[in-house]
Amino acid sequence: MAIARLRLATMFNGRGLAMETVDEIWAGDLFKRREEAEDLIGYLQSVSTRPAVRDEGHAHVLAVDTSYGQGKSYFLRRLARHMAHEHAVAFVDAWVDDLEDQPMVALVATLDKALQPWVEQYPELADRLIEFRSRAGRVAKIVGVGLAKRAASFVIMASGAEALGNEITKSGDVVKDLTKDSLKDAANDAVDDVTTGFGARMASSMEARISRFREGQAAIVDMKAGLSQIVDTLVKAGMKLPITIVIDELDRCRPTYAIKVLEELKHLFDVPGVAFVLGMHGQQLAHSVTAAYGTGFDSQSYLRRFFSRRYVLREVALTPLVEKLCAELAIPIDRLQAPRSHAVATRGRRLWSLFPA
Repeated sequence: MAIARLRLATMFNGRGLAMETVDEIWAGDLFKRREEAEDLIGYLQSVSTRPAVRDEGHAHVLAVDTSYGQGKSYFLRRLARHMAHEHAVAFVDAWVDDLEDQPMVALVATLDKALQPWVEQYPELADRLIEFRSRAGRVAKIVGVGLAKRAASFVIMASGAEALGNEITKSGDVVKDLTKDSLKDAANDAVDDVTTGFGARMASSMEARISRFREGQAAIVDMKAGLSQIVDTLVKAGMKLPITIVIDELDRCRPTYAIKVLEELKHLFDVPGVAFVLGMHGQQLAHSVTAAYGTGFDSQSYLRRFFSRRYVLREVALTPLVEKLCAELAIPIDRLQAPRSHAVATRGRRLWSLFPA
């Protein structure tokens, strides 16, 4: 009965309205990408059901790579809608979520939304999802505290440096001759002095830091275990794996945010039965990584450690798209193309004009 209910849920969205058919999803597919999508869906399904792969204990990360103007976003959005007929699928536009600065929040929110149609049909899944949100919340809190402390240290550092600069201005020539390294050391000492004042209240001993570190590790393990429980619940209900999260526009994000997305996928959502499909212009994303880590950094090798497989969309001619746009805008194409004979004759006259008799 549970299986029947879940299969029924795949035919309807969360509001009880009938889902679009696969033919409707791919209507207007000018670049004929549907076949590629079906191949990738079959690949992800086969990978998620292989015992050897699942026993490795990792999520599967598929990078879909193509240059700009090849319809990547169109493809990924329809791939997600196509997969949603038999899978739980979440779609994340990383560029839109760039302002959040916490990718984990966007990922958990979209995954929660993707699972809602099944929650109404299967109460046990609802309990698993509530527990997963709670565990993810604990991780987000720890991450948030860490960011706040880092931000505070930057403020302290800036204030200390400014104060030292003012004092140096007032001082004589001997102080002004301090080297840059000495100034940096002085700033660090000032920060240490300020933070020492808070030491008693904040209990910033090594034991306390080790305790916080272990607490963070345990929270991450619990969060991943909660996601694994969701996967197991869906399998028991007869749903096809993998749970899929499609992330688009990584190459358009701020370099630091794009790196953070990849790192959090690796550390927080790396669970068997889950798959990520990352849409990107690989070369541009590599440039973003280089911008973050500096010239000479091997960004290509760095990115490869995040991907299980890389798929390059086949290149297509843009003629169908141009013809469609011209038709929609009522632009007569024949007026944009000179007859071949006229073009040849014109080029001939220009060529002979370079060699007067």
